[in-house]
Amino acid sequence: MIREKLAKFIPPKEEWTPVDEALYGVEDIYNVPDDTAKKLREDAIRYSFRHR
Repeated sequence: MIREKLAKFIPPKEEWTPVDEALYGVEDIYNVPDDTAKKLREDAIRYSFRHR
């Protein structure tokens, strides 16, 4: 699967930021429940603006 091929580019889970959680923390980024996607997106955006 693609996740195994990308494993060397994904940081260890202990070091994940909210942005990493939004990108790598879901099994399929195209099939996430709306409420979960909204929370992940908002957390990632807030983190990005605080940690430029």
